[in-house]
Amino acid sequence: MTAIDRSNTTAVAASTSRPAFSPLSRTVLGFAILACIGVIVLMAGIAYRSHDEQVDAAYRDSRGRAAALAEHARNIISETDLLLRYTAHEVGQTWVEAAAVDRTQAQDVLARHLGSVRQVRGLTLADAGGHVLAAVRTDGSALWSVEPGDLSGPAFDRESSSLLLGRPMVDRLTGEWAVSIGRQVGDGTDLVVAATVELETLRACCDAAARGPVLGSLIVSDTGRVFASNADLTRRLPVRIGEVFAPLAPRDWPPSSATSLDLTVGNGARVLGSLVPAGDLPLSGVVLIAYDEVRAAWLKSATLLLAIGALFAIGTAIFVRLEWVQSRRLHSSLQEMTEIATTDKVTGLANRGTFSMRLTDAIAQANRSQQPTGVLIMDLDRFNEINDTFGHGFGDKLLRQFADRLRDRMRKTDTVARIGGDEFAVIASGMKRAEDAAGLAASIQSDLSVPFFVEGRPINTTVSIGVVVCPNDGMDTDLLLQRADSALYQAKELGVGNIHLFDGERDRIARDRRRIEIKMRDGLRHGEFSLHYQPKFCGRTRRLVGVEALARWTDADGAIVSPGVFIPIAESSGFILELGSWALHTASAQQVAWRLAGLDAPSVAVNISPRQFRHGDISGLVRRVISETGINPHALEVEITESMLMQDVNRAELQLQRLAELGVSVAIDDFGTGYSSLAYLKRFPVTSLKIDRSFVKDILHDADDLAIVQAIVTMGKSLGLTIVAEGVETEEQFQLLSNLDCDVIQGFLLGRPMPADVVESELLQPARPAGPVLATDRTRPAFGSGRNRLTRGR
Repeated sequence: MTAIDRSNTTAVAASTSRPAFSPLSRTVLGFAILACIGVIVLMAGIAYRSHDEQVDAAYRDSRGRAAALAEHARNIISETDLLLRYTAHEVGQTWVEAAAVDRTQAQDVLARHLGSVRQVRGLTLADAGGHVLAAVRTDGSALWSVEPGDLSGPAFDRESSSLLLGRPMVDRLTGEWAVSIGRQVGDGTDLVVAATVELETLRACCDAAARGPVLGSLIVSDTGRVFASNADLTRRLPVRIGEVFAPLAPRDWPPSSATSLDLTVGNGARVLGSLVPAGDLPLSGVVLIAYDEVRAAWLKSATLLLAIGALFAIGTAIFVRLEWVQSRRLHSSLQEMTEIATTDKVTGLANRGTFSMRLTDAIAQANRSQQPTGVLIMDLDRFNEINDTFGHGFGDKLLRQFADRLRDRMRKTDTVARIGGDEFAVIASGMKRAEDAAGLAASIQSDLSVPFFVEGRPINTTVSIGVVVCPNDGMDTDLLLQRADSALYQAKELGVGNIHLFDGERDRIARDRRRIEIKMRDGLRHGEFSLHYQPKFCGRTRRLVGVEALARWTDADGAIVSPGVFIPIAESSGFILELGSWALHTASAQQVAWRLAGLDAPSVAVNISPRQFRHGDISGLVRRVISETGINPHALEVEITESMLMQDVNRAELQLQRLAELGVSVAIDDFGTGYSSLAYLKRFPVTSLKIDRSFVKDILHDADDLAIVQAIVTMGKSLGLTIVAEGVETEEQFQLLSNLDCDVIQGFLLGRPMPADVVESELLQPARPAGPVLATDRTRPAFGSGRNRLTRGR
């Protein structure tokens, strides 16, 4: 018994379960690790440099805020100085003229100027000794509770260009802080005009400047005396309005440049800041920023950068590990997905996308080799019937057998694809002649003619094939596919089991038919179709007895399309069902409109197409039209061709019987061309026979046509039917048919097809009241004379 080396087995298992890294893989992994270390070092360097940038940003921010404070203070003092200039000038003029200061007069002067500056709360006139000579206040109370003559008025610290700036003081009445700003009156006088300016606006500006890492803001004089500060700074530092802030007092400030501050205040805390003088005034704006808050903000950003670097390194390592471990699995999955994307899952053949790519390659190869390439598009005839009868599973099995037989028939270099439900395509490259493509299609048809056996059942089916050849029929993929589809369409129009080679002229005709079909459907929706009505007259009295509705089409471009063009296309495409329903409804509604207008409305006849008669429920349609329009069934007539009746006699008899039960008249159109027997004619509940125009055309010169017309009249009369002759164009034809006892005459002699409004204006008469029919009412003047003559020969 042989022992098993379990260590080797385990090693093999481990090596198969965990793929070893190749030298290239280890190299890539090493570079990835170095890249991660480099990213971390780079992030650390950026974080270190950002410290200085944070401090510089704090300095720049503080300078901007300090400049705003100083500018605000300068604006207030400038406005106050302007007020003092005007006041001092007027007081000076008054004093010069009066040679002495009159207290009442000075009080009036001060009162006139008070209020022009919002921050000024009062004006004072005092002498050099500080005696208050006159004072006014905005609220009317005594300024600082000082009466004129009191020697305790405001004292001033400094003179700058005759501008005097006093110390901040508190109003004993309101507790508000204010400062006095004064200016001498005239030259050589000892009088001073002083304005009391409240500091609330400056304090609010300081509060607004305290945002983010800003510790506080101040308005100070050049001696360090505090005129305003924000409330938060007052709580955090020993700053009092009116007192000198010690850290700033001894500094010698430049008159017009910003100065950076780096102070140690309170318990040794480091404070950054900026100081900006207010122009040439003894006031400056100061902003203090806490260094601890700047550093805390920097630590947050630095930590974030380092965290991003670390996360990047960790993510890269995890990604590299997963990428290489899963490489083999992904490779196999990719192969499987590629196979799914390029092949048909039912038959295993190439799908439509693959076929298009290979066709592009085949076109390029044909261009290089100058050898024809055939493209065949084919589908199984009546495959939908097989699906509906036996189910889709049965149909898939048939498709697989068809694909196997087609694949076995073609060469290895050819491409066989399934590009639709039951539609297949073949690319046959390297043919010697273009005619070989037709031979290949015939050979495929022959091979596929052998019955298929699906679930033990023999299935006989045929295939229709459309053939194009590159380069004869084009050198573009989309163009070749379009022309191959057109050839297949032409093959199926010829019937099942046909082969059709692409023909440019036929393709043009087919495309024109499809274009007209599309335009017809759009035209019906957009109201481009209309009905014209051709009158029918009594053969004896020429009295109007009915009209026949005929469809007319004027497309969106204004072109009139002949019914001989669009009716066959509508019939073959199935659009005739929609068009016929519209015509029946429109004609019935028009007859009702004439009747409601009080006119003697004739009956209206509407043609029913063969396809509509075979595949539609005519009786159901007529019933709906009667219900929707309200037409009297006896005023409606449907016309059906004789050949249509003979295709399915039993169905025709059932349909006509239902129409007769509704009270609708039925006329057989083109009678004499369908070879119906008298026995069949007796079965149909028809009311009229319309003699085909081909017999009427030569009735005057052809004895056979005359005999046929006489026979139709005789037969119809024997059956009690109304005989209608159409296509009458001459008076001689009319007279002959009238003599033959034709009941109704229709043709260009008596009236061409015309719009409804022309029929209404030229043919219809007001309806006569019901009553006994007089002899004079049985006839009308012969139509065709006088102003209303509509006879126009061809």
